[in-house]
Amino acid sequence: YLKLRKHIKLNLWVPDEERKAREKAAAAARSQGTRTHNVAAASISDLLGSNPFRKGAGFVDEAKLVPEKFRRYYRLLVDMREALQKGLAFHSESALKKSGKDDAGDLSGYSQHLADAGTDTADRDFALSLISNEQEGLKEIADAIERMKNGSYGVCEITNKPIPAPRLIAVPFTRYSLEGQKELERNRRAHRRRGSNPLGEIGDEVGFGTGGGGGDDEPSDS
Repeated sequence: YLKLRKHIKLNLWVPDEERKAREKAAAAARSQGTRTHNVAAASISDLLGSNPFRKGAGFVDEAKLVPEKFRRYYRLLVDMREALQKGLAFHSESALKKSGKDDAGDLSGYSQHLADAGTDTADRDFALSLISNEQEGLKEIADAIERMKNGSYGVCEITNKPIPAPRLIAVPFTRYSLEGQKELERNRRAHRRRGSNPLGEIGDEVGFGTGGGGGDDEPSDS
């Protein structure tokens, strides 16, 4: 009986189907531990809600819609718009890189030291604030060009008087004359003293400051 048992061999043969299943499970377990999340790259449209550089299907040459008397200020607005768009593209790309790494769980671009990590966060917040200012500036420029098209450009929205040409040159997107701006600021201070909430009217303090004042001359027709 003992001699017979010496010649007994254990059957360790595994059917092909079972072997393949085990190999598949082992491969899945290995990949689970090293898997990285493939997150689709965010776009400027994802970040801003729209693409400020895309022209609509009905786009026409807007310069042709601007009266000749406003062309001088229109060219200033176009130069300002191009500068803002370049800044917006740069700061958006920087913010998107940070956002993409966060979504993928990649922390390699961040400093591990707490102080350095705080600097990274501050840099990102600063970039986002610049994006917000540049978006607001682009909106003010677009609104100013629309006022050119409908003929209301260069008229103060507070005093209903013409805005002097020097002020339009300094702040071509302005809605207010220097007199109107001062009146607006007085009204805001009065609202604050009364504890009211002066929402809506913000003056010409968007993005690139209030600019210069001007004399009493009319907007130039050149």
